[in-house]
Amino acid sequence: MSGAAACRKCRRLFEYIAGEEICPECRKAMEGKFHEVKEYIYDHPGCKTDEVARECEVSELDIRSWIKEGRIEYSSSKGSDIYCKYCWAPIATGEVCDACRARLSKDLNGAYVKKKDDPSKEGPGKMRYI
Repeated sequence: MSGAAACRKCRRLFEYIAGEEICPECRKAMEGKFHEVKEYIYDHPGCKTDEVARECEVSELDIRSWIKEGRIEYSSSKGSDIYCKYCWAPIATGEVCDACRARLSKDLNGAYVKKKDDPSKEGPGKMRYI
């Protein structure tokens, strides 16, 4: 659905088509900040989100959303201030730790069980009437 929308960063009106409600100028600026943050994390292994936000002059909320999206990954989950949304274990990227991801996958795979046809019921040789 398209139409006019106010940018959530600068409040200017722009032609909104889909996705996040950010005007093209702010989107370009955010991409520049994203690359700056990514480079800072690469150059400073073990840094915390608040330190990155302060040094790169970007909000912690933006950094955390990039981490949840999987666009940014800390070098290690040890000492990370990002936590699994299920068990609160420290994680390097995303929203869920590897253990919870494996458990969820197993649970989902187990939820779908194929029904085997019972051979004692109607077989291919029996005639059915409607």
